[in-house]
Amino acid sequence: MRRNLLDKNSDSLQAIAAFNQSFLLLAQRMLREDRAQAQHALGLSDSLAERIGSSTEAEIEIGFCRINAVK
Repeated sequence: MRRNLLDKNSDSLQAIAAFNQSFLLLAQRMLREDRAQAQHALGLSDSLAERIGSSTEAEIEIGFCRINAVK
């Protein structure tokens, strides 16, 4: 029973990580197309918009690899 719960939690965490990564990639594309509009629509600060917009896809993926390695 406990193992089953851990497996479900792991699956949930992986799904959340995949969703977050997809969101960041979409936000990045929006920021590169029209930064002001994307920043307003997503409610991002200047510094966060700069960080997301200037990150490479690899940097975003590496960030999620680190998160997955920690768990």
